[in-house]
Amino acid sequence: MNVDSKVFDFIKSYIHQGDTVIDIGAHHGKYTSFFLQLVSGGGMVYSYEINPKSFYTLDNKFAHNDNVITNQIAVSDIDGTENYYSSPNFRSYGVNIVGHDVDHVEGKLLGNVKSVRLDSVLKGKIDFIKIDVEGAELKVLKGMKGIIEDVHYLLIECHLNGQWAELRNLLIYEYHLKCSDILTKLPITEFTKKRSYQVFCINDKFIK
Repeated sequence: MNVDSKVFDFIKSYIHQGDTVIDIGAHHGKYTSFFLQLVSGGGMVYSYEINPKSFYTLDNKFAHNDNVITNQIAVSDIDGTENYYSSPNFRSYGVNIVGHDVDHVEGKLLGNVKSVRLDSVLKGKIDFIKIDVEGAELKVLKGMKGIIEDVHYLLIECHLNGQWAELRNLLIYEYHLKCSDILTKLPITEFTKKRSYQVFCINDKFIK
């Protein structure tokens, strides 16, 4: 079973019909499609992708679906614009807003794109947010400070070892989330020194 299949199997019980799901780093829409099946007709999926080629595919794929809204916008910690970069050394599909890949190889500047903080554009209950942004995880998380209390579940793909301690502490101490490693099924605490690749977090106040 590949990583995506393991993640799908893990998260499927946390997303329900009528839910609102945010897919950040949607690429061609693999996760968006999965989320759409789970929220059914009454829910919404908001998908964000900055790679122009990937966004073209994503946008066309869901152009006639009223339950998906696609956005060629960078989710970040600022409302404004962000430069975005690519490099042959980037893993996955290699476009991000941090300027280097997971091995800190400098990327090639491709252009700039509109950026938003999530807490500037989202209001009210948000059932599920997935973040896969090739190293910009901290920027996304810092940009949702104003809405974190309304987010039920977070799925974060963590790429950079150098960000791990700050990211882990932000989730646990500042945002007061209960987090675990999907692949190892172990809880994440202040003593978790090794970076987890697939992090799942729960807002305890929504657990009945």
